[in-house]
Amino acid sequence: LPAEIGVVEAHRALVKAGLRRRVELWCDGGMRTAADVVKMICLGANRVGFGTLAMVAIGCTICRACQTGTCHVGITTQIESKEQADALGLRRFEPREAELAVNGLLRVFSGLGEGVRRITASLGFERTQDLVGRSDLLVQSAYNDRLDLSEMLLPVDKYLANRAEASPSLELASQGSIPLRRPRNHLTTVISNMVMETLVAGEEQVSFEDDKVTPVDRALGTHLTGALTRYQHNWMWPPGHGGVGGDQESWRVPLNGSNGNGHHVREAALRFYASSVPGNGLGAYNVAPLSIVVEGGAQDGVAKGMHGGQVIILKGSNHDGVLIDGSVGKSLAYGATGGLVIVQGDADSRACVRLSGADVIIGGEINQPLSDHLGSIGARANVKGFLCEYMTAGRVLVLGDPGPWICSGMTGGILYLRLQPRLNFDLDAIQRRIARGAKVTLQPVDSGDEDNLLYLLHTYAEELAHSHQHTAARTISSLITDWQAWFVKIEPERRQLDQTVSTE
Repeated sequence: LPAEIGVVEAHRALVKAGLRRRVELWCDGGMRTAADVVKMICLGANRVGFGTLAMVAIGCTICRACQTGTCHVGITTQIESKEQADALGLRRFEPREAELAVNGLLRVFSGLGEGVRRITASLGFERTQDLVGRSDLLVQSAYNDRLDLSEMLLPVDKYLANRAEASPSLELASQGSIPLRRPRNHLTTVISNMVMETLVAGEEQVSFEDDKVTPVDRALGTHLTGALTRYQHNWMWPPGHGGVGGDQESWRVPLNGSNGNGHHVREAALRFYASSVPGNGLGAYNVAPLSIVVEGGAQDGVAKGMHGGQVIILKGSNHDGVLIDGSVGKSLAYGATGGLVIVQGDADSRACVRLSGADVIIGGEINQPLSDHLGSIGARANVKGFLCEYMTAGRVLVLGDPGPWICSGMTGGILYLRLQPRLNFDLDAIQRRIARGAKVTLQPVDSGDEDNLLYLLHTYAEELAHSHQHTAARTISSLITDWQAWFVKIEPERRQLDQTVSTE
């Protein structure tokens, strides 16, 4: 129930922050009927959007071939006539008729609107917006023996009151380590509150360690990042300490309401073990000095919009003590402007899209000789496609197969790739992976790349050693001794000087 849970969480967070009347909450994803719309509104949405349904209304057959440019119903294509389609050898093509498409949309949304009005009236209301947040009007009608939705259906005032009563007391360990004492379903905000209270109390280093997190635990670190950022902006920071663009090594947290007697915080760390897999958005908008380490894996949106600090995904131990996974989902480090991201395993598609200053290491490796002649390069690659698309700044190191369509629209930054001719990953293989039309060059590394590669490889090896993966750490360290033979680089042909200018 990702869409439903997301709306409920957002609605409750806005009410708690006193912003509900100032923010309009929109929701989409999987809505099909007027009843779906009303349910989402009762859970807290002001508006509900439709994507797939609208596409079907104008003639889409959901054949999942939009990216080919040969849409057979004339929607996602530049082909305008059957003659053009025949010339290109397409067996099936019907030009889209705008009038029919508009009429289809009109019928679908008129019917949905009438259905919403009918349900609103049956509930005794004149305005659908009066239903926003009225979760008390909903009841669970199925799967009661398998799934308990009672907490999700609680009115927001009762939910917040219950949560305040259940808040755990803080007991800080003598060395700045916080014990695990919180309800599982409130992990994100409770961890954030505990760490912030410890920082303000004057601890120089604060670490939170837990045995495991799950996909239910969403946006780990982002709540804490917001709290840290608000502290930075609510107090007068001395030059060079904190704030956006400030010194990431040492910044000040006010103590007892005074900005004159602050304590320097070197690190706030969250570390999770035992094959943990947090939900979407791990470390989104992360800032220094926050460091997040997960042993296991992560889902989509890791470190998106990251500004500083560290987000590190390493392999985790399974029930047999074997190290597995260490991979992430789509959109790794999307739009990240600073900090360090390490992924020991693979990354799904669109990693480092719009990367604008962060350092990213993707450590997934090629395990058998490549077979590019089979086609579908992305299916067997360590990054599934579109790596470094629209990248403007930063450093990216990929130790395995970067996948197809890399560096499309890249105007800045640098991508380092590891050559492995014995596994068929040579210069020709890299050229096959560069997106058609990408204005980039593939070159040998030179003396100007030494500092970049040594920093990235040393940092990666140190993190592996810190997690007791000493053999893997030695393997990475061995690449340092002959780095010029192991690596090549991809850079834009004409680097754009002003990266604030859009190039799309």
